[in-house]
Amino acid sequence: MDESSIRHLRALGPPLAGYVRPGSRDNAIIARLISQGLPVGAGIVYDAANPARSVDLRSAADEAGLERVLDPKSVELSTVGGFDRSTIASLPWAGSGPHQPADLAGSNGTRFAELIAIAAVETGASALLAPTHFLDELSPWLPVDEALASILRDALDRLGAKNVAIYYPLVTTLKGARSTRFGTRIRRSLERLAKSGVIDAIWLRIHPFGTTSAGPLSLSRYLDFARSLHSVGVPLVGERTGTVGLALLGFNAVGGIESSVTFGDRYDHGGLMKVSTGSGFVPPPRVYLQEVGAIVDLSVAAALYERRGIKGRHQCANECCPRGIADTLSDPRRHFLVNRAAEISRLSAVPEVARPEHYLSTWLRPASDRMIQVVKAAPDLAGHRVRLDNWRLTLTKLLDEGAPAASAALVPTGRRLGRTA
Repeated sequence: MDESSIRHLRALGPPLAGYVRPGSRDNAIIARLISQGLPVGAGIVYDAANPARSVDLRSAADEAGLERVLDPKSVELSTVGGFDRSTIASLPWAGSGPHQPADLAGSNGTRFAELIAIAAVETGASALLAPTHFLDELSPWLPVDEALASILRDALDRLGAKNVAIYYPLVTTLKGARSTRFGTRIRRSLERLAKSGVIDAIWLRIHPFGTTSAGPLSLSRYLDFARSLHSVGVPLVGERTGTVGLALLGFNAVGGIESSVTFGDRYDHGGLMKVSTGSGFVPPPRVYLQEVGAIVDLSVAAALYERRGIKGRHQCANECCPRGIADTLSDPRRHFLVNRAAEISRLSAVPEVARPEHYLSTWLRPASDRMIQVVKAAPDLAGHRVRLDNWRLTLTKLLDEGAPAASAALVPTGRRLGRTA
């Protein structure tokens, strides 16, 4: 064979990461899956509002070598809607009302960060989300958040927790982040934190973005913005991205994704800006249609699986559902968690250079084709078919233009690099 015709692929790097954020009723089932040796992802995200609720899950994750990421709920604590939630308002660092930048300056900011560091150590966190806040072009939070991250790193180090990683949630809009002046300020702040060893990854919490709000333009802009952050030199994780998160992984824009269990597949900051009038009722888990990437109500899934041609082609063949559709419908959370971990694992097995085409050819194109049949049986899912078609056209165009080859996001490994205990 002519040596010049040989195509050399890069060696596989660390596996792509999937983080799961349990709801109040999800801790036990995830702990059980971990104890059974079933895949649930790279780590769990928990908060300290009720640590007793997650103690078994954190213990199981620790024994299995999974990350335990503490979320201090700083974004929620700075909004009227978030602070109105009783569990969040009871956090040791909550204070008496929604936080303003002046509330977390000077000694108050130091004490705020110290209390979070103490909670991280006491609950056995292997990492924690930095206490950041929603940013727009008029927001005064950016310098405050940069200072808080540095104070938090110092506080952890003093507590002997040098191996606890800090992940920086960048909570903003695509419009604000992509604006020349504000975007430059964000990147410079992140670069300072990364260069000084304060942060170990960036978690992108973009408003509004996720499965149901990722149109062709916003998807293209998200990919472009994520690639602009690759030069910061730390891993990227896409928060609350849902099924479109697989596209972000497939096109090397991020090295990890995060989601809750059958919910939380988009981020909408607007929900935190007003006091909730809901009853607090937790809806039943939805069902993941893994062949097309849609998450639907149980009644919709049950009716679909009864349709001719759907049952045989769309039933789950993974270890979560040994009895097929009966198991899928009886335990949809187990089905979702194992399938999402498997999807990420399959992408991880493909070298970066081949991953975009692999994602398109083995998942997105077949999924958009399958939706033709699904929509005939469930017309209410026509919107999801449009989404898949739009993603397909957008990503095919980007692949043809060579955009994914520009750079690849680093993958979070959960280990502190260059820092001794």
